Amino acid sequence: MGPTRLAGVTAIDAFDGRRLLPDPGAFQSPAFSTSERYVAYATLTGGERRVVVAPNPELPAAGLFTRALPHRGQAALAWRPGREQLAVQSAAVPAPHAYGPVDLLDVASGDVTRLTDDPVVASWWSPDGRWLATLSPVGGGGDRTVLASAGASAATLHVADQRVQRGGALLSLKVIEVDTLQTRLLGAFVPSPLFVAQYLPFFDQYARSHRLWSPESDALVMPAQDDDGSVQLVVFGLDGDVTPLGPGDLPAWNVR
Repeated sequence: MGPTRLAGVTAIDAFDGRRLLPDPGAFQSPAFSTSERYVAYATLTGGERRVVVAPNPELPAAGLFTRALPHRGQAALAWRPGREQLAVQSAAVPAPHAYGPVDLLDVASGDVTRLTDDPVVASWWSPDGRWLATLSPVGGGGDRTVLASAGASAATLHVADQRVQRGGALLSLKVIEVDTLQTRLLGAFVPSPLFVAQYLPFFDQYARSHRLWSPESDALVMPAQDDDGSVQLVVFGLDGDVTPLGPGDLPAWNVR
């Protein structure tokens, strides 16, 4: 957000800038909790950057809390479905992006839990709120690198050993069971250039309209690129299955 940054609540039919939030700072998108009782955004006051959770200015504030969490860089915010707990992803050092570790702020208690120290590029809540999926860069293919063989049918996509694809960054897809902090590696893949350039920089906003999680919270879909640049949509199941679907760049589950 630039020097004329503005954050607040406005009517849908006309921009009237009412209920302005004070001192908006370096964040990607404000977020209302699923109960709509709270709004989360970031402030910048006297050089200090903080994520703030405040009562929804459109509703009565009696019995509600205001919480603050210092952060660096930009902040990407996502409420845990069905709970008043906020995932805060931010750079580990001052930087103009939100790539970094993820913390969980519990509004009722004020407690903050570090979910991962990984340099997370993007993260998504499962619909049931049990899991947080993360994408992070890795230095090697490991034993779960997904390869979509050029010119082959979708059925030949497989998991290979110690293979790093050319022409793109290899990212690991993990899921964190938030209540236990247990982490599971689902696979590693090179995402499509369109996904990297268009979706990932605004992942927190896209997550509200383009659901990468299945409605049952048991799988995610991602666009995996092969050596020759061809791209296939791939479903990564929590049970370890990796299933190709076909060509595509920007996937989204039908949530109905």
